[in-house]
Amino acid sequence: LARSHALWALDSISAARKEILAAAQDPEPIVRRQVLRQLNTRRIAKAVATALSALKDQDASVRFQAATALGRMGDPKAVPALRDALDEPDLFARHAVFTALNRIGTNTPSAWPLIVRGLESTNPRTREGTAFALRETYHPTLLAALTKLYRDTAKPADTRRAALELIAAQHHQLPAWNGHWWAYHPALQPPPAKTVKWAGTESVLATLRAGLREPDADLRRASIDALAAVGDTNSAPALRDVFAHETE
Repeated sequence: LARSHALWALDSISAARKEILAAAQDPEPIVRRQVLRQLNTRRIAKAVATALSALKDQDASVRFQAATALGRMGDPKAVPALRDALDEPDLFARHAVFTALNRIGTNTPSAWPLIVRGLESTNPRTREGTAFALRETYHPTLLAALTKLYRDTAKPADTRRAALELIAAQHHQLPAWNGHWWAYHPALQPPPAKTVKWAGTESVLATLRAGLREPDADLRRASIDALAAVGDTNSAPALRDVFAHETE
């Protein structure tokens, strides 16, 4: 505990960076945790290697701080290691991992295609964690990466479906919060509907309509379900057209 307090005293001494980095190898988890907190608070770019190494620490709380630090540092070079860490057994550390991936993509949109590759993993927990990292995020680069993956017919159907479901979730955005909850007991009520168009809305709807003619029945069903959830009346002609020929 005393070493941890000393660490934060060193925080105000810029010349002490070497000593702080060295403390990342301290035998006590509490000290290693505080080192990572200090490094991510100061956004020390040279500390990315230290945080990457700590992703494999034996202590889950240290792994949590390592993932948090990598997210705040925002270096896309950390994406492959964070993707591998999505199989993290600790609930809180895993949350920190996919939150870090989302944060990196949000601050560096060019990293989205690299993050989306997690949907192609053979590990179901990695695919699930990647989906968590991409949810409720609206950006043209992310939408383009998901659309490219979905349209690649060489990819497994499960991978394409995961991409399609994430695309469908971006059909509209939620309305801006007006300062009031939507009910006296919001936990007992459904959340507000997504009704606000954004730059990717038309692209999403076009992709879903095209999905009605997919050879794979599961992908067709996913497209139909998504259009139903959106309530897009402009898709009615396309739905009527495929209804007469649907064999499933």
